[in-house]
Amino acid sequence: MAGSHSFNSFLDYSWTGLDKGEVEDRSAEKDYCGGQNIIEAGIVTAREVALNAVGWYVLSAAPVIYLAAKVDWPILPVWVISMLITFWYSSAKFNWTHELALFMG
Repeated sequence: MAGSHSFNSFLDYSWTGLDKGEVEDRSAEKDYCGGQNIIEAGIVTAREVALNAVGWYVLSAAPVIYLAAKVDWPILPVWVISMLITFWYSSAKFNWTHELALFMG
C-alpha cells in the first residue's frame, strides 16, 4: 500500500497533472499521501518519489515470494495486478471508474 500511495503521488503530479500548479488548483492533500506537495515545494523531485514507490514495491516482494513458496504461485499475479491498479486509479480520476479501481485495489 505504501508503494501505491507513493506512486499515486508521482502519477498525479507527473502523469495526469492533477497536482501541479497553485495550491487551490491541486487535489486535496492527504495526511497519508502528501508526496505531490513536497514535489511542488522542491523538497524532493518527482523521480525521487517514483524511486520511493519502486523501493516499496521491491520490499513487498519478500513476503510475496515467501507466500508463493509456502502456499502456491497464484499470489504472484495478484501482487502484480495490485501494483498495476495504481495506474488505472490515476487515469480513472477523470471519470467514474476511480471508485471501481479503489474497490479492486
